Amino acid sequence: MSQALSFAEIRQLDGLTLAERYRTGELKPSQVVKLYLEAANEHCYDRVEDRPRGLNIYLSLRPQALTEALAADWRYAAGEPLSPLDGVPIALKDNLMIKGEIVTAASRYLAHHVAGYSATVVTKLQQAGLIILGKTNLDALAMGGSTENSAFGLTANPLDPTRVAGGSSGGAAAAVAAGLAPLALGSDTGGSIRQPAAFCGVIGFKPSYGRVSRYGLIAMASSLDQIGPLARSVADIRALMKIIESVGELRDRLDQTTRADWSPLSAVSTDLTDQSNSNADSAEALRVATIDLESVGQPDSRLNQILSSWSKVAIDQFELAINLYYLICPVEVASNLARFDGIRYDRQALNEIEAPQLLSRYLQSRSQLLGPEVKRRILLGTYTSSAGYADAYYKRALTGRRQLKQAFERAWQSIDILACPTTPGEAFEIGSLARPIDLYRQDLYTVAANLAGLPAIALPCGQGPAGLPLSLQLLAASGDDDRLLSFAESWVKEHE
Repeated sequence: MSQALSFAEIRQLDGLTLAERYRTGELKPSQVVKLYLEAANEHCYDRVEDRPRGLNIYLSLRPQALTEALAADWRYAAGEPLSPLDGVPIALKDNLMIKGEIVTAASRYLAHHVAGYSATVVTKLQQAGLIILGKTNLDALAMGGSTENSAFGLTANPLDPTRVAGGSSGGAAAAVAAGLAPLALGSDTGGSIRQPAAFCGVIGFKPSYGRVSRYGLIAMASSLDQIGPLARSVADIRALMKIIESVGELRDRLDQTTRADWSPLSAVSTDLTDQSNSNADSAEALRVATIDLESVGQPDSRLNQILSSWSKVAIDQFELAINLYYLICPVEVASNLARFDGIRYDRQALNEIEAPQLLSRYLQSRSQLLGPEVKRRILLGTYTSSAGYADAYYKRALTGRRQLKQAFERAWQSIDILACPTTPGEAFEIGSLARPIDLYRQDLYTVAANLAGLPAIALPCGQGPAGLPLSLQLLAASGDDDRLLSFAESWVKEHE
């Protein structure tokens, strides 16, 4: 490896640039991975002493990553890389399973649980030669927007450790922002990739529902969950999506929601600023609009300046999306978590329960091992779907969801891209949002994409009053991920 590049310089390289340095022989995967592991260890939860370290970004690291990186060395030496990102390090949110390795979902309930199989996205990463550095922190069972609900302590924002990194994929976003991984995978149920990406000043992409297999993801709300990438460039997002997507002939038979009728993404973005493109493929031809923010909530004034350059479009139910989400999501949470019965999964966790009899341990496992936010959502979902209340709450919310989807379908007849804020403002201070309702309002702009199954991307767009990142969110029609990524890349180039 060239002595001209220090790790401080290496950690600033995006994934595709790293791979290019591998191809030229300037860098080797094994040397790069070793440096990343050493740096990440300073910000990894200490399972022996049961305490956080540094920014508490990682929950575990994988020593076998070095062996995997050595294999990548040989592939590059032979001129036979497995993919455009072969040998590139990546961090995984700790609700994605790797066979034979512990997966906690940041919950005491799964503190010692060993995955019996690998997620489809993990298998695809390994087949493409990417090196999984370790598992990142999150809100317990992906429920929260700050990682303050993690059973293993919160992740601090690398840009200001007095503030949250966001959630639930806070560790994944912080890993990319801190230069402790060039790439990361997270999951997004109501904004859990985009919101932490916004708070940490990186790019986060939620694909269309059905583009990426959810097999091997610890489910929170099955009709809303989607796995997606975080990175520092849109080109990296696209390259990683090309590897993990499961559509067309690549459809995953283990996840029936993946789409056989969609085409895979293009390998590179269409240059929408190129005047030689046809009118249909030019930036000027794309119809971009923003929502009427007065009906939803005003973001920072700097974001308003960016959004004011586009016309406004009315989308019925958008301002009610947050209400619909917090009626529908908890019902699915209550259903999915019914399998946490104290018998399956982590038997060792039962030893932490103080009870005179084994039966008592089973009965108390949920109350003692599940965190307060998880229990709050289970209770809310159980209540709103129970006999006598389902018609008034859950079924009406499902009707509202259908109306929201229809409103978006009408909007796509006149626009191609919808722009709005990702979050109401900058990352908030740790502990400053004590009431759950205040934390839920951070999802104000993000939940609509999950309810309608749309692709959405969060892009850094300047700084707020405290000098921390603001973020622009772009949405497109379901399945139109390709055009959304092309427009996002063009927008970033124009505003660099």
